[in-house]
Amino acid sequence: MRLLPLALPGVPPRAEQLVRGRVAQQAAAALDPTLQGAERQTALAQAVDAWIAAHADDYGRDVAAETTRLREALQYRDAAGRPRTLLGDYDSYTWLRAARTGLETGESCDALVDGACRDTFTLAPLGVTTPYGHSPHVAAIIAVQRVATWFDAQWPLPASAYLVPVLLGMLGVVPAFCIANGLAGPVGGVAAGIISALHPLLLQRSLGSDNDIWNVVLPLYMVWAVLAGLGATTRVRQALGGGVGGTVLALHAAVWRGWEFGFAVVVAGLAAALAFHALAWIAQRREARIWGAAGVRAVGVVGLAYLAAAWLGTGGATLSVLSQIVPAALAPAAPIADATVSFWPPTLETVGELSAMSLGGIAAQSYGVLIFFVGWLGLLLLVLPRRHWLAGHFAVLSGSALLYRYLLTTVGLNNAALVGLLALPLGAALAVDLMRDDAEASQDASDIGAGLVVAVWLLAALLLSYRAVRFMLLLAAPFGLAAGVAIGRLHLALDEWATPYGRLARGAVTAAALALLFLPLRISYGTAGAYLPRIDRAWVEAFSAIDASTPPDAIVNTWWDYGYWAKYYTRRRVSADGSSLLTHVPHWLARAQLASSEAESLGLLRMLNCGSDAQPYPEGAAGAHARLVQHGLDPLAAYDAVVRLAPLDRAAADAALAELDLDAAARADVLAATHCTPPAARLVLSSAQVNLAGWWRIGKWDVHTRRPGSRGLLTSEWVSCAPTGALWRCPIGAVDAPQHRIDTVVYPADDPRQARVATTQLDSGQTAEAPPDRLLLAGADGVVTVGDRDADGVGVVIDTVGHRVLVGSPSGIGSSFVRLMYLDGRDMLHFRRVDERNGAWGNRVVTWAVDWP
Repeated sequence: MRLLPLALPGVPPRAEQLVRGRVAQQAAAALDPTLQGAERQTALAQAVDAWIAAHADDYGRDVAAETTRLREALQYRDAAGRPRTLLGDYDSYTWLRAARTGLETGESCDALVDGACRDTFTLAPLGVTTPYGHSPHVAAIIAVQRVATWFDAQWPLPASAYLVPVLLGMLGVVPAFCIANGLAGPVGGVAAGIISALHPLLLQRSLGSDNDIWNVVLPLYMVWAVLAGLGATTRVRQALGGGVGGTVLALHAAVWRGWEFGFAVVVAGLAAALAFHALAWIAQRREARIWGAAGVRAVGVVGLAYLAAAWLGTGGATLSVLSQIVPAALAPAAPIADATVSFWPPTLETVGELSAMSLGGIAAQSYGVLIFFVGWLGLLLLVLPRRHWLAGHFAVLSGSALLYRYLLTTVGLNNAALVGLLALPLGAALAVDLMRDDAEASQDASDIGAGLVVAVWLLAALLLSYRAVRFMLLLAAPFGLAAGVAIGRLHLALDEWATPYGRLARGAVTAAALALLFLPLRISYGTAGAYLPRIDRAWVEAFSAIDASTPPDAIVNTWWDYGYWAKYYTRRRVSADGSSLLTHVPHWLARAQLASSEAESLGLLRMLNCGSDAQPYPEGAAGAHARLVQHGLDPLAAYDAVVRLAPLDRAAADAALAELDLDAAARADVLAATHCTPPAARLVLSSAQVNLAGWWRIGKWDVHTRRPGSRGLLTSEWVSCAPTGALWRCPIGAVDAPQHRIDTVVYPADDPRQARVATTQLDSGQTAEAPPDRLLLAGADGVVTVGDRDADGVGVVIDTVGHRVLVGSPSGIGSSFVRLMYLDGRDMLHFRRVDERNGAWGNRVVTWAVDWP
C-alpha cells in the first residue's frame, strides 16, 4: 500500500473530474442566464450528463488524453530517462535537500557555527540554527541512496527518500505485532500490526518522505522493550528491557523535538502499573510491604533502567521533563499560539494541520466510527483479564459500550472531561480486578499491568489529538494496539468455544476474526490509492529555471508552503518556508503580495530581503522591527513605522525616521534593514493561493483592531460574460457572506463604469442590484480604478477586452497579487514576468523578477 502511490492510481478519476468540469463550462454558456442557485446546478448537471451520453467516444478520448497529461505532470525523468513519480508533500524536501548536501559535501548542514548546525537557505538573508541537521532521518535517506546506487548508479535521490518511510513502516509492524500478541494472541498481533501501520492519517503524512513515520515506529519499539522487561522473570532481563526502551527514546530525541511525549507516557504508564500492582498486593495479602509483589519489583527495575538510559541518552534532558509532567497533566490544555507579541496575527492558526479536532473528527480519520469504537472497547479490554471474568467485569463492559457509543455522538464536552469519561470505565474495571482473589489473579495482573501502559499511552495521545490534526499521528500506534487487542480477545473467546469442535471450527473462527480487518484494509487502500503529489512539473520547472538564470546569492520570495520546494530546486535562499511559521515573516510576505500599491509591495519585499524579521529567533534582532524597538519605539509603533517606511525611497525614509526622533546612527541602523541594496530577487506566485484562506487572513490583518483580513477573491478564475442585448452578463452564483449570494455582474458594452452587481438575500429571497464598492477596468491601455472603498463590500475586475470578470472584496481585487496574477502586471514598473507555467490542476505558477530601484 505504501508503494501504491508511485503508480498514480488516483490520476484517472481526477482526469475524469477535470474533463467533466470542462464540459460543464461549455454547457454553462448555453444555459438560460436567468437560472440561479440550485435550479441552475440541477440544469447544469443534466446538460453535462446528456452531452457525455451523446459524445461517449469523444469523452473517452478526452479522459485518456487528460490521464496521460496528468501522469506526465506528476512525474520526472531520472538520469536513465525512466519516469519517476515526484515526491509528494512539502516537508519532504527539507530532508531531501539535507541528504543531497550530505552526499555532496559530507556534511548535511549548510554550515557549522560554534558546533551548531545552520540552515543558511531559510529566512534569507539570515539563516537559522536547526535542531535537525544531523537527524537520523537524513542519515537514513543517505544510507538507502548509497545502497541503491550499488545496484543502480543512476538511482535518483528522491526515490531513496520515498523508500525510507516504506522501510520504517514495515519495521513498525514487528513491535506492534509482538505487543498485541503478548496481550491478546497472534490474531490480535496481526490486527494491531495492520491497523497501526496503515492508519489513514499516518499514510497521508508519510507517503512522501517526511519524518513523521519515526514518531510512530520508535515509540512502538520503546514500549515493546519496556513491556518485555515487565514480563521478564529475571532482574537482568527486566533491566535490559528498560535500558533498551530508554536507548530507543534517546534515538527518538534525535529525530523529533516532541520526544518528551513518549517519555512522559512511559513514565506515567509505569507509575499506573506500579500503583495497580501495589494495590493488588495490599488487597490480596493485607500487608503494606509492597516490594514483596513480583509486579512491583518488575516495574521498579524496568523503570529505573529506563530512566537511567533515557537520562544518559538525552544528556540529562529527562530531568526537566520529569519536573513538568505533573503540572502539565493538571493544567488545562492551552491553544497553540505564536510566541510573539499579541498584536501580530496568529499565523499558526491558519495552518490546517494545527486546527483543533473533535471526537467525531478523530473517529472519522481513524478508519471511521465502527473501527474507532472497536479501538475504545480494546482500551477497556487492556485492563480486563483474558478469561475467568467476574460479574463485575461483564457489567463494566456493558456499561462502557453504551458510554463510548454515547460519547461518539455527544457535543459540548471539554477535552479533559471527555477523556475523563473515557477513562472512567478503566477505573471501574481495575476496581473489579482488585477484588479478585483466585489462582488466576496473579497471572492476569501481569497482563493488566502491561495493558495499563498502553491504555495510558492511548488516553494521552487522544488528549493531545484534540489540540491539532497533526497530533493524531501519535494516536496511530496505541489505537492500533487497542483495536488489535479487541479483535484478538474476541478471537480467543471464540477459539475457546470452538476448540471442542475441532480444527475446522477453530479455523473458521480465526477467519471470521481476521475478516474484521477487511474494512481498515479497504480504507487504507483507498487512502493510499487516492494520494497524489502536491508538487508538479510546473513548480519543478519554474524553480529549476531560477536555478539556471540567477546568481548564487539570489533570494526567492514565495509563500511559505512552497519554500522547501524552492530551496531544493532553485538551490537559492528563500524568505520563508515551514520553519518560518513562528516568525513575523509570513505576515510581512503576505502583506507584500496583498498590498494595495506597488510601492508598498516592493518596499516590504526589500525589507525582508535586507534583514528579514525572524523574531522571536535570535536572528530576529537583525530585522527592521526589532531595530526600531531597540531604538526606543514600542512594538506597535515600530510596526507602524515599518509600514510607513516601506513605500518610501531612502531619503524620504530617513526623513520619516528623523520625525521619530532617531539620531543619525539609529537611522542608519534601521535603514540598513529596510533600504539596503538587496541581492537579485524573484517573486514566485501561484493562482492556487487564492484558495488559501490563511494567506488572506494574515496578509490583511489589522494590528490595531486584531481583525483578520477579508475573504479575498470569490472567483479563483476569470468568469466569462455573455452578451444579452446591450449588456454583458456574467454569472457568479457565489455566497460572499452568511445568507448573501452574489448572482451576476452586468455592465453596458459601451460604458463598463456603469457595472452593477445583482445579489440575493438567501433567508428572505429578496434581490437587489447596486454598483460594486470598487471596480477595476482592465483595458489594453492599462487599469482604471472606480471607487476607493477598501474594506467590506464587493469588488469587481472587468477585463474589457476579453469580457470576463473577477469578483472579491474591494481590498482583494485591488491587491498587487491580482494585478500580477490576473492583469499581467500592467501598470507595475518594478515587477517583470520572466516565467509562467500551467500546473497539473489548472493552477498557474508565475515567476517575477524584482527590479530594485
